[in-house]
Amino acid sequence: MAQDLMYNPVITEFYLRQLLMKNIVVSFIIMLIVISGCARLDISGIQNLDREKFNPLHLFPVTEPNGLRIDIIRNTTRTNKSDSTITTSLMPYHPLGFSLGNGLFYDLYGNLSLRIDYLLNFSSEASFIVEKSSRYRKSSENFTYSFVNDSASFKYRNRKKIYQKYHIIEKGDSTFYLRKNKLRYSIIKSDTSLTYKWKKRKGLTIYQLNHDRYRLNRRKRDIFQKDGDDIFLGRSYLLRRTSDGKIVNVYKIGRSKNRLLYTLVKGDNKLYIYDKMNRGIKIEYVGKTIEISKEKKVLTKYKLKEKSENY
Repeated sequence: MAQDLMYNPVITEFYLRQLLMKNIVVSFIIMLIVISGCARLDISGIQNLDREKFNPLHLFPVTEPNGLRIDIIRNTTRTNKSDSTITTSLMPYHPLGFSLGNGLFYDLYGNLSLRIDYLLNFSSEASFIVEKSSRYRKSSENFTYSFVNDSASFKYRNRKKIYQKYHIIEKGDSTFYLRKNKLRYSIIKSDTSLTYKWKKRKGLTIYQLNHDRYRLNRRKRDIFQKDGDDIFLGRSYLLRRTSDGKIVNVYKIGRSKNRLLYTLVKGDNKLYIYDKMNRGIKIEYVGKTIEISKEKKVLTKYKLKEKSENY
């Protein structure tokens, strides 16, 4: 999984505007943690799963500033470097978005993910230490992330330097996120809105229209709403919990027909995310650790460490 630990909010307003206008969004989406690719899950494990019910889906705006997520859908952007060269890059994580229930989070850059704090059952607003280890040797895939005394930091494996992610200062309805005493961005709450601001630029605001209906930046077409067991994420995606509560499906919204992208099922301390070709990942709970695997090979582990353990 690609982690954007050094998130740069400079691109926020520009890229979000382009994303919603669909001018630079690539027509396909990258599914990280090998959700795409030719590897298939063990279908017998899914078929024999003693399935459990998911909690009802919900929809309300929240912040997720740590970037500790497992990607289900990761958007991309396309940039013209020259007349003959086009580069595709990952859309970074945005700290503002919607909680959908069951640990699902959809940010304002169109990234759908599962939150690590939900999966490991800890509060991201209290002190915690999480260790990520990967079978890949890339340093950005192996690190320890800590949140203590309103400050988040991380340290790569086999390196001594500790990098600050942010420090929080709260004043009234505003929460300021700083790094090295410089403002990165702020989140402003009111009874009916949640606003992201970077320096003096115009903010991005989620407005509540009614109990289960929201609008982004007063754009009439960018509506996020919950209707029964269905959640509509603008004009992009639909999440649907089945009537028995044992399946959550993710659809790409189409003009005439919605297209199934992923199915989520859980049980026996396991969670499966897969497409119609049975390609996907398995998340397994092992004590205070979650293991992400495919083809019976563990790719990534996240471990909740004791607060007394050293960095």
